Amino acid sequence: MNLNPEKIDALLKKAFKKEESGAVLGVVKDGQLAYKNAWGMASLENPLPLTASVRLQRGLAAKQFVAYAALSLQQQRKLSMEDEVKKYVPGLPNYGKPIKLRHLLWHSSGLRCYTTLLGLASVPGRDGFSQKQAVELVCRQKELNFQTGDEYLYGNSNYLLLTEIIQRVSGKSLAELLKAVSLSPTA
Repeated sequence: MNLNPEKIDALLKKAFKKEESGAVLGVVKDGQLAYKNAWGMASLENPLPLTASVRLQRGLAAKQFVAYAALSLQQQRKLSMEDEVKKYVPGLPNYGKPIKLRHLLWHSSGLRCYTTLLGLASVPGRDGFSQKQAVELVCRQKELNFQTGDEYLYGNSNYLLLTEIIQRVSGKSLAELLKAVSLSPTA
């Protein structure tokens, strides 16, 4: 394989605009890092350019697996997307209209994004913030961004709570649950 960094840069620079969500690419050749670069923004909420040295949050790549695990548990009748979040996370305030699991799945809960809140509060070392601490922060939110179900707004609080619920229902970590769940379409 002939690696041409200039061609890769030109191609991906067209795909990822400076002011839009970005990507990081690393190419390993013969066991060595042969190429790395980044394009676009690391965060749209807190406009930060993406760099090849930025450590991306693991949650960014895990959302499809969280959704799969949640739907697998629904298929096993261990939970329902129509269940209220408070059934599993009783510390979540009452916002007038119940937040259901489907609202978390579809980013229509109205919950404020906990990573944005941490950024606004200039919390140092927010990568080291535990899941438990993040859930507690979400549960301290007194108001929503909008009435549950009325809008769509991407936010990490949704899948944070969905992950927490999956773990509480299954008694397993997300990784353990995904290993146990059959990947066959008939499961």
